[in-house]
Amino acid sequence: MSEGKLQIGVYKIEEKNLDNLSAIIEEKGYSNQELENEEISEYRLKLFYQNKPTHPKWKDFFRSVAKANQDIFKKNKSWIEGFILLLFNEEKDNLYAVTG
Repeated sequence: MSEGKLQIGVYKIEEKNLDNLSAIIEEKGYSNQELENEEISEYRLKLFYQNKPTHPKWKDFFRSVAKANQDIFKKNKSWIEGFILLLFNEEKDNLYAVTG
């Protein structure tokens, strides 16, 4: 990915209950983040973050190629990070999620 670009997804959400949606997101392992501003323009904001160690499946492929004591095989060497930003416009009843 080139510097200065973000790979994100933007979704329009049918579920309009922000509390229910927030609970579901937290059940999936994301933590609610404190915001400088909880409203921007006509949108209420909620930001969630997840950071967890992972063992990519592709590492197993190299077990027949590299020596066993190599860094590539260390557990939890890779991390997955993700975010979900919810934007809710109560007046227009529009809820969007931005993910990355």
